[in-house]
Amino acid sequence: STDKCDRSSSYCVPIQGRGFDSGGYKCECLQGYEYPFEDLITYYDGQIVEAEFQNIIEDKQTRIDMFKCRLAGASSIQCSVVVLLALMMFLWKFT
Repeated sequence: STDKCDRSSSYCVPIQGRGFDSGGYKCECLQGYEYPFEDLITYYDGQIVEAEFQNIIEDKQTRIDMFKCRLAGASSIQCSVVVLLALMMFLWKFT
């Protein structure tokens, strides 16, 4: 396979109509992972991933690390920890 999807968190899905053109795919998150941005789409477009990979080859600045899915529920876990810590501090201060 020639796609540049992050194998640890996503898989490649061909985009109908793009044929075998470079970047003619999308990277969708594996089960247990989620797209980390609040966008209307929930996948990484292969053309954008390919462009960032080209930056690596040309030794240019790249954002390739942004094209990884995160563990599902990671944002809610982080939020829960913050709420829990705030509650503990509140209770400690007023007891």
